[in-house]
Amino acid sequence: MGQSNSKHRKKNKTPIQYHAKALEIVQERGDKEHETAAYNGLADAYRFNKQFEKAIGCYQKALEIAQERGDKKREKAAYIGFGHAYKNKSLFDAAIHYYKKALEVTQELGNKEEETVAYNRLAEAYNGLGHACILSNQLQKAIQCYRKALKIAQQGGVKQQETIACNRLGHAYKLDNQIQPAIHYYQKARKIAQEWGDKEQETVGCNWLGDAYRLNSQLQMAIQLCKEFEKAIECYRKALEIALKRGDKKQQKVAYSGFGHVYKYNNLFEEAIHYYKKALEITEELGDKKEGTVAYNGLGEAYRLNSQPQMAIHCYQKAFEIAQECGDKRQETVACNGLGYAYLYNNEFETAIQYYQKAMEIAHKRGDNQLETCNGLGHTYMYNNMFPTAVIYYQRALAMAIEYGHKQQESFAYNGLGHACRLNNQLQKAIQYYHKALEIAQQGGVKQQETVAYSVLGHAYKLNNQFQMAIQSYQKALEIAQESGDKQQETIAYNRLGHAYKLDNQIQSATDYYHKAVETAQECGVKEQETVAYNGLGDAYRLNCQPKMAIRHNHAALEITQVLGSKKQKTVAYNGLGHSYMYDNMFQMAIQNYKKAVEIAKQEGDREQETVAYYALGDIYRLNNQFQTAIRYFEKALEIAHEDEDKEQETVAYNRLGYAHRLNNRLKTAICYYQKALEIAQERGDTQHETVAYNGLGYAYLYNNEFETAIQYYQKALEIAHDCGDNLQETVAYNGLGHAYLLNNKFQTAIQCYQKALKFALEGGDIQQETVAYIGLGHGYRLNDQLQMAIQNYEKAVEIAQQGGDREQETVAYYALGDIYTLNNQFQTAIRYIEKALEIAHEDICLQSKALEIAQERGDTQHETVACNGLGYAYLYNNEFERAIQYYQKAVEVAHEHEDNLQETVAYNGLGHAYMLNIKFQTAIQYYQKALEFAPEGGDKQQETKAVEIAQQGGDEQQETVSYNALRDAYRLNDRFQTATRYHQNTVNIAYERGEEQRATFAHNGLGHAYRLSNKFETAIHHYQIASEIAQQRGDKEQETVAYNGLGHAYRLSNQLETAIQYYRKVLEIVQERGVALEYADRLKTQFTMGIVYHDIEYFEKAVKFESEGVEKLREIQIFIELGKSYRLNKQFEMSFNQYKKAMEIAKEQQSQEEEVIALNGMEETVKGELMFV
Repeated sequence: MGQSNSKHRKKNKTPIQYHAKALEIVQERGDKEHETAAYNGLADAYRFNKQFEKAIGCYQKALEIAQERGDKKREKAAYIGFGHAYKNKSLFDAAIHYYKKALEVTQELGNKEEETVAYNRLAEAYNGLGHACILSNQLQKAIQCYRKALKIAQQGGVKQQETIACNRLGHAYKLDNQIQPAIHYYQKARKIAQEWGDKEQETVGCNWLGDAYRLNSQLQMAIQLCKEFEKAIECYRKALEIALKRGDKKQQKVAYSGFGHVYKYNNLFEEAIHYYKKALEITEELGDKKEGTVAYNGLGEAYRLNSQPQMAIHCYQKAFEIAQECGDKRQETVACNGLGYAYLYNNEFETAIQYYQKAMEIAHKRGDNQLETCNGLGHTYMYNNMFPTAVIYYQRALAMAIEYGHKQQESFAYNGLGHACRLNNQLQKAIQYYHKALEIAQQGGVKQQETVAYSVLGHAYKLNNQFQMAIQSYQKALEIAQESGDKQQETIAYNRLGHAYKLDNQIQSATDYYHKAVETAQECGVKEQETVAYNGLGDAYRLNCQPKMAIRHNHAALEITQVLGSKKQKTVAYNGLGHSYMYDNMFQMAIQNYKKAVEIAKQEGDREQETVAYYALGDIYRLNNQFQTAIRYFEKALEIAHEDEDKEQETVAYNRLGYAHRLNNRLKTAICYYQKALEIAQERGDTQHETVAYNGLGYAYLYNNEFETAIQYYQKALEIAHDCGDNLQETVAYNGLGHAYLLNNKFQTAIQCYQKALKFALEGGDIQQETVAYIGLGHGYRLNDQLQMAIQNYEKAVEIAQQGGDREQETVAYYALGDIYTLNNQFQTAIRYIEKALEIAHEDICLQSKALEIAQERGDTQHETVACNGLGYAYLYNNEFERAIQYYQKAVEVAHEHEDNLQETVAYNGLGHAYMLNIKFQTAIQYYQKALEFAPEGGDKQQETKAVEIAQQGGDEQQETVSYNALRDAYRLNDRFQTATRYHQNTVNIAYERGEEQRATFAHNGLGHAYRLSNKFETAIHHYQIASEIAQQRGDKEQETVAYNGLGHAYRLSNQLETAIQYYRKVLEIVQERGVALEYADRLKTQFTMGIVYHDIEYFEKAVKFESEGVEKLREIQIFIELGKSYRLNKQFEMSFNQYKKAMEIAKEQQSQEEEVIALNGMEETVKGELMFV
């Protein structure tokens, strides 16, 4: 190798030595003519040997002598030599100056043949200058140079340079995204090359023309889309044919790459990969590393677009290595950007950022624009939830795009800014940026970008709950897709319209669009969008109360995903099936599908669908009253949100946890979670979830009987929902306010709130909230003594509940109608409605029986226990106590065998309820206190029942409290007041531990009753006074009245009659002050009792007055029983319990054993109802 180089160097020196010797001779002879020729010859030798400075020196000497002698021919030769030397040094401006001088001299000489050569050289210089401008991204200057080259070539009739100039003009226009001028010049070049027989330039022209047609179809998305691709394919085919005949490997490679580009942009990625591989084979065969880099980059992009990120990374990495080896910084930048994109697609954000930053460094050093890199960094930071950083890079990209006049990249940057703001919940800003992107797309006539802009704009409006605006945007996208004949975009638009109409509760319209999406997807073979459409149809049919149809369509989606291997839509399909089965009350099937969704989502790293499944599993267990399991799933969703730093999902999870804890009667914990959700929502400006949190806090405080606080939170929710146009949350808030005002005995205000809730529910087509509003109005009118209006609203509630398949609300309405007709002495009508409610109860028994049968067939012990407990509960409510006992005993057996503490506790309590309602108090006590085992410590430690023990082991304070309360009542009814007192005290302790003031008041009153019945009047008075103080602080007039009545009784029985009268008067004052129709019974009972007291202290006139008023109404004990029932059905359990208690106490005073038993049953139904509701 070294010897070969030595010979080469020796050979190159020979011409220089020869011309130097010739120069010496002619100088010695004084031969100026040949001295000029010798200098030109020596200069040429130096130039060929790349010693350009020495060459220029010699040309200068030759020029001076030629000018002295007036030798135009030698002067022209010197000028040409100068031009060549400067062109070789890439100093094209200097080269052009000297070529122009040579042309002038040639024209003076009148030598046409030489003039053509001069034109050729000048045109070549301009072409060279144009190429230099392209390499330095001076596209406009390059175009000017090529235009001059073309003009000169045309003037001189130099066809070869004319062809080259046309091809290069086309190339410059293509790089400047001016595709139509590019096509024009490529066609001219091809035509000239064909006329002149220049196969090489014809091949180049065909390849470049193919590029232009491909890019024109990519950018314009016009009606001729398919034709443009066909033209591109035809050009590449022609180029390949010529190149194969000529054996031109380089142009073969160009043609294969062209095919790859065309198929890639036509979304035919497998074909693109095939042709890129062909191109790569040729580059490796030629050993052309630079072109190998280009081929690897193209192949990498095809793999990336074909969702093969690992293969893409491999190809980009190869391109990167070769580019570094060759020092090709441009292709190194392309490879770095490609690697950034591929790692971003693979969710490896840190690695993506490293490659994008590397690309930025190279581009900065070369002075290249960094548009693509800045946009890529914006995408990466955005998907990594680092929205402020993403915005910085998008803004940089935007500034560069505006500076360079690059409209397409400007549109990309605006869209990126819109995405970042949207994901950061800055929806108004996002909408503004999307509108900017849309304007640019419309100005440029770039239909594809216009479609994208309308689509993302629709998405932003949809997230902002502006569904009509979203629908308008999607309609525009659809129109453009239909005009351009783009079936894929048409399918996408149909799917998005379906989703928007679904969110706007226009379910039939949603269904229609999803069906159109299915048809279009099948027509053009876009299976991915067909799957999306089937999943959408599943949602639409489910929301339209057609779960069977929903399941069918979700299964259709699942079948396609199994063929395609599309994990994303497969997970969506499983989640959709879960939703449909849950709606159809097939809970076990729903759970199976949700768990499959979790499994696939975990494998694929699909955190979004994994979270959806966790929420759904939480909901299904919550609906099944398995609150601890529900909470575990909500906590899993919260963990994902924490890990991903996803504040939106964190807010959702906190709200769900608040709801679950509220239903589990853990009100303090619920309030904490709602407060956390509220804080994050306020930080993010997330008004939607802020409203949900406020409504949740309203509910929590409402159930804690803190009505004023509840009202404050509902009003805040209402303000935000109204400002944001969030009809659903506004409806919920009005219904909540109705409940709060109703319980606070402000019936007229409650009615107004329910009416507003009804208005919004009707507008939004929300039948669930509509039913709630009608029932609320029924309660409000009934309590306000407007019985006919109450009946009308209850009947409407029945009608709407039947339409929506809401059996629970239908039952509530039937019972309410039964009660109101009973109060109105229309007993036959009352019986008819109560029988309808009982029919639903029977249906529930049938469903529970079916659930039990399925669970037993499958060996599903968990759901077998749940079903047995459900049947026990259903038969208990239906007063079939023996059947209830059978199922509760079965539940105990299965639960004990499988250590299901929660269900075993429920079953023991259920058995206790059943025996107590069956007037078997001793057996009830045995089941409440099953094993009669003492705690291991013995001594003075209190005895624990089996039910209580299990509840404590499972941390289930709710069941523990129920057990204590039930034991308390059983012992009291069995005249074992000491034991009853102990269980009252346990209830008090738990209430204080949990901060439940309402339950503490109730328990202190209970202790007062127990001690009073045990003739321990002083201790009774102590507890009644505590109860009255807590009730006063909380504004709980109901329990305050109970406490004062208790104090009256206790003082009367201890012969402190004046003090007794003072407390009875307080009762009457509260009753009169509240003016409540339902307090009529309280007033009667107090008046009668006061009559007895006045009689005892010989105030005979007053005694007669009070006793006569009381005796006259005692026949109406049934009123109290019916009131208790009404409160129970309205889930106001403590008020219900007090009404039944009043009835029982009056019945005892009247020695009416039958009515006393009825009242006792009512009390137990209330306790049981509270247990099941919680």
